[in-house]
Amino acid sequence: MLQSSVNASNEILQGILEGKKTEIPNSCMGFVDVRDVADAHVIAFEKGKAGDRFICMTAARPWKEWYDILREASPVHAGNIPTNMAEGEEKGPMKFDNSKLTDLGWNPCDLKTSLTDTVSSIS
Repeated sequence: MLQSSVNASNEILQGILEGKKTEIPNSCMGFVDVRDVADAHVIAFEKGKAGDRFICMTAARPWKEWYDILREASPVHAGNIPTNMAEGEEKGPMKFDNSKLTDLGWNPCDLKTSLTDTVSSIS
């Protein structure tokens, strides 16, 4: 982390690691790693054209996947991270068409890499 305080996105993850959540939501959450956003800006500047718009996201993944990765990425916090799902129907992942950006060479990292690196940076 470059700043002295935790940003809003990392604050959510930190709360999960600290046991501030009691159950796993039955929904999905989109993500994009800040390093991928920086890469996308460079690629768009170098290879895009004026007025182009790009989707800088891969998919919204189920929270259960997030929690499982966080448990693995931070064994010291694993006992704080809930394993029980919230009531209700589980919602599947949403996908986004980022082909305009990937066709220019954008290669975003996966959720596991992003979360594992984030845990390392906020721990």
